[in-house]
Amino acid sequence: MRNTHLLFILAAILITNSHLKSWYPNPVFGVDGHMGNSIFYAMSGFGAALSLRSKPLGLRSYYRRRISRLYPAVTLGAIVFVLILGGEWNHIPESEGPWTLGKVLSHYLGGDPSSHAGYEGALTPAWLVIHYFTKLIYPSPYLYVTWILLFYFFIWVVARRSVWWPIGAILLAYVPFGYYWLKSSNVDQVFEAGSLPFGFWLSEGFQYAMFGVLLAHFTEHLKKTRFWRETLWALLMMALYFGTKFLLKKSYLPMPAGVLLFFLMYPTIYVLLRWSASADLLAYLNRRPFWAGIVAFLGGLTLEIYITQDYFQYCKPLKNLPFPLRIAALFSAVLVAATALQFASRGVQKFLARRNVAPVLAEKSGG
Repeated sequence: MRNTHLLFILAAILITNSHLKSWYPNPVFGVDGHMGNSIFYAMSGFGAALSLRSKPLGLRSYYRRRISRLYPAVTLGAIVFVLILGGEWNHIPESEGPWTLGKVLSHYLGGDPSSHAGYEGALTPAWLVIHYFTKLIYPSPYLYVTWILLFYFFIWVVARRSVWWPIGAILLAYVPFGYYWLKSSNVDQVFEAGSLPFGFWLSEGFQYAMFGVLLAHFTEHLKKTRFWRETLWALLMMALYFGTKFLLKKSYLPMPAGVLLFFLMYPTIYVLLRWSASADLLAYLNRRPFWAGIVAFLGGLTLEIYITQDYFQYCKPLKNLPFPLRIAALFSAVLVAATALQFASRGVQKFLARRNVAPVLAEKSGG
């Protein structure tokens, strides 16, 4: 098992949980997508940088490997959960009547049937080709995939260079980050991804990806970690992060202090990586193949969990179950669907590899 598996599992749980505010009796328990996404970007940068430092690749080969890891699951997930099962989920308004496949396509591929004299007029061949490409190829309906494919280029550029390159990239990203932050007007914008401009969240994700590249320069430090010590540090940093978030939500701290959340994410990710990579924890698990296998399996499933959870959060039959059964049922359904998606996507990878279209990847990380 890899030393980032536990951290990828934590990120997947946080992201899924953040979409369940309306599933809990108190929505305050539906946290923390910001931390989960930040971990995803940082660990993707960390893993990609380590891979490049151990086995340098040209840009074409590098992207070929990355795309062959991501896109079988991304495309199959979009086809199954968007195009086939889309009409079954709660976020299609019932008031608009029965949804034919044409309506589902129009809805999910970016069209708005209500804005046309007749929605059939939008489903021209050219329209469908454009929208199939933009939703199933690029940009993906999964924001993480859209952004990480951009970040991979910069990771490839800086990964094998000195430590000052990722540091410089992080500092440069603070220019748009700071610009958009100064334009924000209320504390709720700190917590709602849609309320700050696209450029703000793009620059923030880029910073964490570059931070992951930076951490790849210091892997020797991970060999000296101890589980209980790192656990205490991780709990301390997470308490500091959530405590700051609570104080901001209650307006006990002024709006400018909200930027502390983003600065706190750096040491939080660092101590969580040390916790996940604790030398004695890894040694303990490696002596127990069953538990090591469970952790490796779940850690390698996080991309598929990220894809499938986005749709199960709207599943009416699950949401109508009593609490806390509905939470357990949702996570179970996501796990089963993600496993099936991974099995199918690996079949596609092997099929393409036999035809020399793409390599079969041994790596199982979520990013």
